[in-house]
Amino acid sequence: MVGTAEELKAAKGRKILGLFNMSNMSYEIDRPATQEPSLAEMTSKTLETLKANRKGFFAMIEGGRIDHAAHRNDAPSAIMDTLAFDAAVGVALDFAKKNPGTLVLVTADHETGGMGLIGHSKESKEYVGIDLKAIQKSTKSFELIMAQMGKKPTAGDFKAAVKQYLSIDISDAEAQLVADDPVKKGDPFNYGYDYVHSLAFVLRPYYRVGFASQTHTASPLMAFAYGPGSERIGGQMHNTQLFTVMKAVLK
Repeated sequence: MVGTAEELKAAKGRKILGLFNMSNMSYEIDRPATQEPSLAEMTSKTLETLKANRKGFFAMIEGGRIDHAAHRNDAPSAIMDTLAFDAAVGVALDFAKKNPGTLVLVTADHETGGMGLIGHSKESKEYVGIDLKAIQKSTKSFELIMAQMGKKPTAGDFKAAVKQYLSIDISDAEAQLVADDPVKKGDPFNYGYDYVHSLAFVLRPYYRVGFASQTHTASPLMAFAYGPGSERIGGQMHNTQLFTVMKAVLK
């Protein structure tokens, strides 16, 4: 059993159990303050370990915190975990290129939040698109920000936290709007988290990113494949068809 990134790196043997957190693993935005391995590091160790099986192997690797961030309408965390997932896909593709009998299949089970680009800042007269520089300045997930706020945070608490961890100066009125939490209060059946949805709404013109909901959506998903059997991925498919593609490769 291993519990840190360094222990995982040094681990040997055919069976390795990695337990890196008592709950969910940290968001990528929060991971530098932990000893947890990245998704790419876990992917690399997984493939290195399983390739010793002469009969082949099946590995399921998930970037699950992308979904969690989108549930909280946390744009920076969702984007940074997506980039971490992309790095893990890169590790898998490199492995497949060195081991030609490997199929890499990349997809998702659903979209969450209806994330979209809203285009305008508070000053722009023309469409300016997402502000990636603002997103890159974020240093802590909404989840951890809220964990340290207490049960009844004030407008001043939100104004200070957004400045400290997101490098954004929201106005007193915007901070009060977050503290009043009108998004959840207006639709408590569809918004389950306190304050973060109102915070995301206030941050829309700063990030130029918005969300349509807090839950799973009906948006179509993409499926990408590389390696033997990848030619069977294309056009419009039912999600259950992916199983037949994987099953055929394992035979």
